[in-house]
Amino acid sequence: MAGSLRVQSQPALRISSMKLTAIFLLPNFGFSTNVTSTRGLRDIVEKYKDLSMGNTEFSQWIKKLDIVSKWSPMEEKLKFQAQFRIYNERRLELENSITNRINTIDILINKLPIEEKRCL
Repeated sequence: MAGSLRVQSQPALRISSMKLTAIFLLPNFGFSTNVTSTRGLRDIVEKYKDLSMGNTEFSQWIKKLDIVSKWSPMEEKLKFQAQFRIYNERRLELENSITNRINTIDILINKLPIEEKRCL
């Protein structure tokens, strides 16, 4: 009977220690994820705060990310970070498109004879 008690108490002890481990690790995991998401937003703000000057929409995004990084819960931080990445990819595509168009116009202007460039 004493042998059967040991066998029954050991699994219960394992389960209890597993629960305790989960209790101690899960809050730390959440804290770590929140710190990581905050750091990710702060990195974006620092990287783009000077670059966004002169671009109202871009600047508003950076201000919004700055506020979210300081005051919002983790889920909202992750949501805004994902939304910004989508916005930023589109912004970069549009900037590249504009640059390519300007370069094309410059090439066409340079091909014009000197007499016709006076009008430009």
